[in-house]
Amino acid sequence: MQTHLLMEGSGAREAAEALGELPGLTVDITERHADESRKDLVVLSVVATVVTIVGSVFTVADQIIRWRREQKEKRPVTIERVIIVRGDQRFLLDGLDTAELTDLLAPDAEQPDAAKPDPDQDSECPADGFRD
Repeated sequence: MQTHLLMEGSGAREAAEALGELPGLTVDITERHADESRKDLVVLSVVATVVTIVGSVFTVADQIIRWRREQKEKRPVTIERVIIVRGDQRFLLDGLDTAELTDLLAPDAEQPDAAKPDPDQDSECPADGFRD
């Protein structure tokens, strides 16, 4: 299950591109345009799908929170909202703190290869948890 950031508003594309420039985060950006026959009501939405997170998930979550604050300052009218979509759950990014966003993003983080057991050591510990 992937995490998606849905951005709505005419500045969504630029905001998504700025999101994609954050270190440790790779996103795939998909645009959705409103009905061409209703150009007076055009609302552009962009979905940024989290492809990978490399490094600290907490650091990336903090960068996303800061990115949103910066986008609100730069584009207060053109980005109406950013919604985090994870499975069937939706969260307004403005309502999340860094710890909550970290929990949502954790499954998207690259997992290091499982540590290989040292062949020179016993693979089992005694019942008391200490090695001889």
